[in-house]
Amino acid sequence: MVDSSVAELDKPFWLLKLPCKRGLNWDVELVPTGIEAGKGTANIVAIEEIKVPAGVYKTVCVEVKMTFLGEKRELKTWYAAGVGKIKDEREGRIEVLKSITIPIK
Repeated sequence: MVDSSVAELDKPFWLLKLPCKRGLNWDVELVPTGIEAGKGTANIVAIEEIKVPAGVYKTVCVEVKMTFLGEKRELKTWYAAGVGKIKDEREGRIEVLKSITIPIK
């Protein structure tokens, strides 16, 4: 089973593809259980350093444009190697990483 904040998903949703390079794009399909699937494209639009309350990170910015539940949606997400999601912009809302604790091995 795959899960998201929307619903359980019938198949994985590709958030990021490797190797990361600007201009890489791929088709995306959001397939929640019992809800009409959303379809669109994802594109790596930037590899850049960004500052958030948790620090400064070299990131990969992925822009997703899709139609879901009859509405066009756009979101941008910034990912940092070894950390994960650093920043997310969608539907007029911005979320940023405020702090992180990395365990010492």
